[in-house]
Amino acid sequence: MLVCRTGNATKVAGYIVDNGHDTIYGLIKLRNVSQKGILLINGFDTESLHEKVLFMKKGTGTFQTYLPNMIQSFGFRQDSMDFVFRSFLIEHNTVFYNDKSKYRFLRLIYDGSLDLYQDITPTDKENDAFAGARTNYYEFFIGTCTSDVIKAAFDDKIKTVRDILDQFDVEGQYIYTVPEATKIKDLLVILQDYDQWLLIK
Repeated sequence: MLVCRTGNATKVAGYIVDNGHDTIYGLIKLRNVSQKGILLINGFDTESLHEKVLFMKKGTGTFQTYLPNMIQSFGFRQDSMDFVFRSFLIEHNTVFYNDKSKYRFLRLIYDGSLDLYQDITPTDKENDAFAGARTNYYEFFIGTCTSDVIKAAFDDKIKTVRDILDQFDVEGQYIYTVPEATKIKDLLVILQDYDQWLLIK
């Protein structure tokens, strides 16, 4: 695997999938400085990848910026981990976004009978524990390979994780094993457990 560190960026082997469903291989540039200007010694700026990706096709010698409405997905491997981001048109109802709907790259964090995606948005709120640092706002989305994603969030109708699972026809026998007090941040474990349950039921 090709990894090249230069200045404030790391270049890694990766790919994009364009809107014509073609997979194109080349290099992806990962920033070593966060959007808040903090040098990331042992990591890279994940937040910016939800908005854009810098990709250089093999043989071109030039990086191009791709926004979520321009390609379907991109991916790369870094520090023995696979990173896959897919483009979705997201409806936002939070104060952290200016637009009600916006294309975003969502990171695939679980690929199973139900897929789990994550979005990270930096906020203007300072973190009291770290002077000058900003907190991040995390959102989770669930979908299948044949569906759009739905934001995993509670509202007047969706009051528990059980209700979220019910939207995807998760078997009722399993749903009732999920504690009512389960938090959204525990969805990864729940979806992994559900796939194991399907194998042994």
